[in-house]
Amino acid sequence: FAEMQMGSGSGSGFAERQMGSGSEMYGDSGFADGGQLGSGSGWLFGEDRAGKYNNCKDKTNGDSCMKRCKGASCDNAKCWEKTCLTGRKYQIVSSAGKKQRRVASTEYNICTGKKNGDACTKRCQSETCKKAKCFKTVCLSGKKYCEAGGKC
Repeated sequence: FAEMQMGSGSGSGFAERQMGSGSEMYGDSGFADGGQLGSGSGWLFGEDRAGKYNNCKDKTNGDSCMKRCKGASCDNAKCWEKTCLTGRKYQIVSSAGKKQRRVASTEYNICTGKKNGDACTKRCQSETCKKAKCFKTVCLSGKKYCEAGGKC
């Protein structure tokens, strides 16, 4: 506990990881370093040899999955387009995605075949709508894209 309060001075980030909420601040991997545990460890983001974590390969949208992180949002993780998202991120993406699929348009919200971060067009005209980007096949406003974990 003393190390968490005063820090070890080694710069490992252990204390910072232990004091955080353990959910959104570490991204999808549950680690502050984006899922890479030191150089040369061989463990990369999303890799799990036992198949216990981020296990959405054979699941459909909305199926439960497990994240390495701890907290309410991590406990409510669900699959979207073969990716395990924390509960909060899943809510953002699935809400927009379900609406967009229900009201299909040939002019707006088109992200099929686009990469994450590619621009898309939203019907709304606010500043954040003009900055819309694709995230996991869903067109999100600039603000929602950042909240869902896009690079901002």
